[in-house]
Amino acid sequence: SRRDLAWLAAGVQLTTMGVVIISTANILDGPFAGLVTASIVSYFVALESRGRTRHLLLALAGLACGGAFLVKGLLAVVLPALVGGVYLICTRRFRDLFLTPWLPLLVTAMVVAPWAIAIHRAEPEFWEHFIVGAHFNRFTAADSNQHSEPIWYYFMMLPLLAMPWAFAWPLA
Repeated sequence: SRRDLAWLAAGVQLTTMGVVIISTANILDGPFAGLVTASIVSYFVALESRGRTRHLLLALAGLACGGAFLVKGLLAVVLPALVGGVYLICTRRFRDLFLTPWLPLLVTAMVVAPWAIAIHRAEPEFWEHFIVGAHFNRFTAADSNQHSEPIWYYFMMLPLLAMPWAFAWPLA
């Protein structure tokens, strides 16, 4: 039955070596992805809503975006803006393109502002490092690759990370 399959899938997921290792490490990609997704979904549902509901959903999009910024940085604003902007341009909703982003941006700024002000007071040079070093240089500098292993390294690691279920692959 479908219920048995769901329990089996959950059991496999929870007992896979790679999942166990990664879930016990302090990796912020999961919360970041969840908050960015919440921001994008709230924004898209707001686009189809009207009145007070629309404003609440736009504010929720900004709240999630601000949380994502606190988790991982500038990419939290860039990703939803890119997705929403491209969608609105492709669907020729230019009015929404210029009217709807303001409330989410305001709420995002309100969420981020207390931390941003506090960090600036404590470490004034932080912003140059954070924006230029941790964001732009990371993606544009030739020697900034965090993971210098060749691509085949990850393919070799996959069976190890899939233990003990890698033994079931031939059955699949």
